[in-house]
Amino acid sequence: RSKTDAEARTVYLTPASVEALTAIRPADANGEASVFGLSAASISRRIRAAAAVAGLGQGFSGHSGRVGMARRMAAAGAPTHEIMAQGRWKTARMVEVYTRSEEAGRAAKWLA
Repeated sequence: RSKTDAEARTVYLTPASVEALTAIRPADANGEASVFGLSAASISRRIRAAAAVAGLGQGFSGHSGRVGMARRMAAAGAPTHEIMAQGRWKTARMVEVYTRSEEAGRAAKWLA
């Protein structure tokens, strides 16, 4: 459960996501430590630090992965309701905001 997910719904992860989360999960004798015990500020700091090490510059935050997921799904042709489910958005409006450039790119092919 969290502030934005009082119902504690399940989110499915890709194998690459599981591997990345496993790499940052704190050591626990039972192997049950939670990655998500981190605060939003801690996650943002880690993402900014990783982006800096990778030479990606500034402008990254804890929200970057969620936005990137929406953009990648839209670019792959995923329907809006699927993107909404993965991003846990209740309305299509936020999906539209985050995927506007992908939609414009797909529309441009019809103008050529």
